[in-house]
Amino acid sequence: MFQIRPQQVEALCASRRTEFEERLHAHLSRCFRAVTRRMSDAELLEVIRHGVTRASGYGIESELGICRYLNLMFVFGRDFDRNPRLSWAREILDGARIHRSLSRIDHLCHEAEAHLAHAQGLGSREAA
Repeated sequence: MFQIRPQQVEALCASRRTEFEERLHAHLSRCFRAVTRRMSDAELLEVIRHGVTRASGYGIESELGICRYLNLMFVFGRDFDRNPRLSWAREILDGARIHRSLSRIDHLCHEAEAHLAHAQGLGSREAA
């Protein structure tokens, strides 16, 4: 029978975390080129780690959920979850606004899309 030592488990977790950070780095560099090209790799990695920590703090722990959270960070700002002008985001993340059929990140992304559409005039009747 195999026995995995704690150091081996930690090494596996670190390897998996590094691979995930590399995928996020590639995704963000591709999708948010205008912002990321002004950042060093170390700066982008710090932003990624910040986002992972923040997302996890809100119970968002799937890779897809974390990626979506980081996308919102790049659209609305690094600390969008603390921005008083984006109180809807904080309410969703804190669980004050729960939508029964959506996960927290799905609800957040849905609401973000609605706010972006409204800001661009796409959500108003006048724009139709």
